[in-house]
Amino acid sequence: MIVEYSIYDVPQGFKLSCTKEGVFLEVKLLAAELISFINSAIVCLVLDKSTKTICLEILDKRNDPFLIFHKFENSLRKHDIPIEVWSLIKETKFNLIVYNDNNYPICKMQVSKDNLINEFEDWVLSADNCFKCLFENIDFSDKLKTIFLDPVQSKTWEGNLIHNKEYFKLEEYFDDGNHGYIHEYSIRNLLQTIFLPNKNLFWSPKKIDGTELTDFLVFTSNVVLIIESKYVVSSKSTNFNKAIVKGVKQLRNTHKLIKSKQVLTTNNELNEMLQKVDVSIRICVFNDTSSYHIKKFKNVINTFDRTDLPIFVTSSFLGQLLWFLRIKYKEGVDVQFFRYIIKVYNDNRNEEIVIIDQL
Repeated sequence: MIVEYSIYDVPQGFKLSCTKEGVFLEVKLLAAELISFINSAIVCLVLDKSTKTICLEILDKRNDPFLIFHKFENSLRKHDIPIEVWSLIKETKFNLIVYNDNNYPICKMQVSKDNLINEFEDWVLSADNCFKCLFENIDFSDKLKTIFLDPVQSKTWEGNLIHNKEYFKLEEYFDDGNHGYIHEYSIRNLLQTIFLPNKNLFWSPKKIDGTELTDFLVFTSNVVLIIESKYVVSSKSTNFNKAIVKGVKQLRNTHKLIKSKQVLTTNNELNEMLQKVDVSIRICVFNDTSSYHIKKFKNVINTFDRTDLPIFVTSSFLGQLLWFLRIKYKEGVDVQFFRYIIKVYNDNRNEEIVIIDQL
């Protein structure tokens, strides 16, 4: 049986639907993907008969797009292809709605396209597995003016929805230097799907001197996860290494401070929780790129002792893992998350580096 989930529930994904108003393509993306999506503005829908999947390719990098897969839904079909797909192929325009990870509808627009029904019908009856439908005329230039107010989220974080602001406006995070804020914001949105803000999830806790201790602290019993967020804009290995090395040093320093059992923060409740910590596990969450490979981490491996290296996790994987655990366990998801991380930590002690990017 196929279980259908709302696009509002998943960390990332897309949905095709048909209504009286036309065909709708809804896309939900994490922060790093959202910026790439809007910057590239070229999307390709790929259908595969053999796997019965629809793949949305975001052509943000030449020969290296990021991909989102969707299984053919158990809905009305023609020649084993969902009716929604036939409608999209036939129409000369469709409605595109893009959501961020907090389910804000970042933009809604109509996209023009060619009617490819003749080519599609030929493909359906052919032996070829793949069919591609390219959407190129997507212009976001006048679609990103919306300011989103979220009083509940803002109040949860003492008026700081993102980057010391009570509102969210995507346009403010396209410039170099601002990408990191939206990536950290995205990770916070993911973590608070299973952890309680200011109870077992602490964001950007401040040391007594006013400087930041780390990006996130996540607790269960006597174990704490120390999490640093790193967003790397450049594809150059030198810039990637610089950012990751900085993150490793920050995690190492925070680990040593927690181990010292000093009074570290201005939050008395947090200080009490830190005093009870016997085990701290370090995690560096970085933005996804399928082209990083292990070679990009060679300098990081050579710079640090193995004991100083954290677990490296892509933001996409983090979202998928949290969503999977919520579906599977319903209750006690926070404990299951810790069990998974501890298992990964223990199972990979002898590896030169641990990088998790697939569920």
